[in-house]
Amino acid sequence: MKVAIGIPAYKAQNTIEECLSSINIQSMRDDINVIISNDNPGVDDYSYLKKMFPKLHITLAETDKNGGPGIARNKAIEVAKDDYIMFMDADDILYSPYAVEQLYKGVTAAPNIVQSQGIFLQTAKVNGETRLIPQQNPNHPWSFGRLTNLSFLKNNKIDFGLLPNMEDGRFQWCINLVIEGTQLKRNFIKDAVYVWKEGSEHSITRSGTDINGGIPVYNYSMCQIGASIAAKQAVEFALSKNPFNGSIQKFLLEQMIGHYFTYYECKEKCPKFAEQNWWLSKWFYHNCYEKYCQNLNDELIDRFYMQMLSAKGRELQKFPDLTFSQWFEKIKTEEFVFEELAEIRSRLPQEILDVERKSGSLTAEARDDALRIFDVDK
Repeated sequence: MKVAIGIPAYKAQNTIEECLSSINIQSMRDDINVIISNDNPGVDDYSYLKKMFPKLHITLAETDKNGGPGIARNKAIEVAKDDYIMFMDADDILYSPYAVEQLYKGVTAAPNIVQSQGIFLQTAKVNGETRLIPQQNPNHPWSFGRLTNLSFLKNNKIDFGLLPNMEDGRFQWCINLVIEGTQLKRNFIKDAVYVWKEGSEHSITRSGTDINGGIPVYNYSMCQIGASIAAKQAVEFALSKNPFNGSIQKFLLEQMIGHYFTYYECKEKCPKFAEQNWWLSKWFYHNCYEKYCQNLNDELIDRFYMQMLSAKGRELQKFPDLTFSQWFEKIKTEEFVFEELAEIRSRLPQEILDVERKSGSLTAEARDDALRIFDVDK
């Protein structure tokens, strides 16, 4: 087949039929191999979908045990024998009948293009109504609305790793860093191709909300933990391919500035996790930034900060009590104690931890394992 679509499936019976319906009407349907990766083996059964969608070519695969969407997507990469691969969440849909065709034309427009990307639409509640908000940032970390050359992934051994959170960030950052400075390219097409139902009733990855309502706990806890480790792993992966990769320092600086904005956004919107995010910022600096990002002058740092401020600053309702330079100096000089994470989490209210454990497409056991990854990635 020309295109594989990998779909991680965890308790997805309520949503996957609509997802497959959007694939069933694709203009390239006969050239699509739908790989359903069952991430709840022995419990969920999706074999009935073959009868429900007889015109779709459906391949059923299973993970060894529940490990999150990244493990399930890795299984799709493993079993796929197609030319290109894209990924969908089981609670999302393709925007139009021509979505796959538009991405396919984009990725085959030139021989050195390894990935095409379209605009994805995010569902959001606005004045009580569900609206579709276009997300046009070509450097977003998610796997939505992207079609990638499968041989490129397999030849470079790029996958989603073992992370249960922000695994798609790791995947995309590895791609971006590996092709930087080469003749290989990504192609951004200005067409809407994908609908991310983040705000829908059956949303999987954002189901956990703060006990005060409204703000997903996932955003400021497990997502930030996953993002910190994902960025470190992507950098080390890229350096293993090219020790002289000139894009690493820029990427790390962007990540460090991102920690600054996330910390203050967390203080405003989900302050119970502010202390944990401060620890994560120190962990990222001492375990990644300090190792691989040296001799950057203040002018370059200020320029990147101002670029990110124009976008991220709009999300803050209050001015931070520290400038980035002041915050960065504290992160660098304040003592870092690895064992503090356990102490910080022991002070979190039990009701917050209960909500955190319920959010996302992971069992409680797998969610606890997410924290233990720091033990092997110090």
